Amino acid sequence: MAVFIDHYSILGLPSGEEGTNLSNEDIKKAYRSKALQLHPDKRCDHPNAVLDFQQLQASYEILKDENTRKEFDNVVVIRLNKQKRPKKYSEHMSKRSERKHSYGGNRRRKRRAMTAFEDIDDWIMKSDVEGRY
Repeated sequence: MAVFIDHYSILGLPSGEEGTNLSNEDIKKAYRSKALQLHPDKRCDHPNAVLDFQQLQASYEILKDENTRKEFDNVVVIRLNKQKRPKKYSEHMSKRSERKHSYGGNRRRKRRAMTAFEDIDDWIMKSDVEGRY
């Protein structure tokens, strides 16, 4: 499972809907100030200084390109919508699935439907075994 990285928060910017409304100049300004703080030459004693700076650079590269930023903003909006979904819906769905399993549910769903190709393959194999083809 992929880990979600909030590139706006790495740059020290507000995330979510506020982040999608930021201009490129705001992003560039935030990157430069954060780069001064996290540069490995200024944090020689920190063991993860290089990794932190590389993550900062990668986040800036994603946010400065318009296409990748739009894709990232779409992911952020989807995640926000999932978080806003009411808990009652998930509770209802879990109770519904428990009820379905406790009463036997729809037994037809448990059987796997065969495709037309599998039916033909079975018929050919059966015909070969019986000597008819």
